[in-house]
Amino acid sequence: LIGRSLGPAGGEIAMIAGRLDIAGQRARATGFADVLAEYYPTCHLVRIAEIGEAADTSAREVAAALAAHPGLRAIYHTTTGATPLVEALEARGRRGEIVVVTHELTPGRRRLLRARRLDAVIDQNPQREIRLALETMARLFGRLDGPARSIETEIQIYTPENA
Repeated sequence: LIGRSLGPAGGEIAMIAGRLDIAGQRARATGFADVLAEYYPTCHLVRIAEIGEAADTSAREVAAALAAHPGLRAIYHTTTGATPLVEALEARGRRGEIVVVTHELTPGRRRLLRARRLDAVIDQNPQREIRLALETMARLFGRLDGPARSIETEIQIYTPENA
């Protein structure tokens, strides 16, 4: 999404992650870097910040990323703190100049999308993920019929137009 949004000109991108010791978040970071390198050679991941799931740290990280990379064109945000992130961009007059993509369509992120303060949200339907995980555990313990199997949930992409 970010590579497509930036187009052929590409540019510098920062990533704000929660905890890279969590396999899913580490896979997002690795996958993101791999896709940029393979398909968007003019896009450069110049900063990966790990904020430890501390929402208020997003704003400080945006300030640090902009100080180190004034030409920053996009932020890939995979953790808590979408509102502080957007507020930090707005306080610096950069909202609208920097593409922001995040994960999980929470009610707050839906409001940010509808207000055009975020560009896109990648949603994996956490409620469905939880239900499928519990069903798998119930099968493992014989509480539900059928074999326990690996689960995969679909991904939906939300923009201001379909939020």
